[in-house]
Amino acid sequence: MYLFIQLITLLKGQVTFLTGRVTYLTGRVTYLTGRMTYLTGRVTYLTGRVTYLTGRVTHLTGLLDRTDDLLDRTGDLLDRAGDLLDRTGDLLDRTGDLLDMKVDLLDRTGTHLTGRVTYLTGRVTY
Repeated sequence: MYLFIQLITLLKGQVTFLTGRVTYLTGRVTYLTGRMTYLTGRVTYLTGRVTYLTGRVTHLTGLLDRTDDLLDRTGDLLDRAGDLLDRTGDLLDRTGDLLDMKVDLLDRTGTHLTGRVTYLTGRVTY
């Protein structure tokens, strides 16, 4: 009977030990589950940050594209302005040519008039 009591006591101790071990392991599992939940939250937060920053980069890329388009348009406008200045220069050159032609005509007219006056003077004198 003594051996039987010792066997039961030993088994009771083993059950208590195993119950403690299960409690300890349950606590570890709970702790690790909490850590996993925390880390999942951190990953979700960081994923959100990356998504936000990706959106910002996309927005800035769009702004850079628009700025590039505006610079291209400005360059086109400057090219057109240069063309207009060239045309204005051509018109001024033509105007100068017309003025030169007018001066030549006035010179010819003056020469012609001088010839006529000389002729008429000669006629009067004759």
